[in-house]
Amino acid sequence: MESTSNKNEPEDFHKNLVFIPGDIAWTLVCSALVWLMVPGVGFFYSGLARSKSALSLVSLCCWSIAVVSIQWFLFGYSLAFCKNGSAFIGSFNNAFLINVGNGQNPSNDKIPEILFCIYQCMIAGASSLTDPVIQLLFQMTSL
Repeated sequence: MESTSNKNEPEDFHKNLVFIPGDIAWTLVCSALVWLMVPGVGFFYSGLARSKSALSLVSLCCWSIAVVSIQWFLFGYSLAFCKNGSAFIGSFNNAFLINVGNGQNPSNDKIPEILFCIYQCMIAGASSLTDPVIQLLFQMTSL
């Protein structure tokens, strides 16, 4: 049986691709899964509180991801992942996502930089919600 690949394309054709579509798809799926954690954390918090404040806790979690996302896109990505910052903090060269587009990101050259920015935004939003859980666990263990 003969191979279905094109005989005119070189063997290292896939190595010359700048962005790998599978990596892009997987990063989008991971971003969506992290985004789905936000209401889950809200439901967890509402299970710890009184029943009359359940809806407000879920809505507060959704509002917190909105606030963190705005802060991330305004200046957070630039401070965290700027290419010409210091060893501890970046600069404001990429504030408002200036010069962030389809270029290669600082961490992985197989996905676009804007997709990396969106994924890290979801991680920042989810981690802002899980910090109170960690504080609650420390308070419970100290009793």
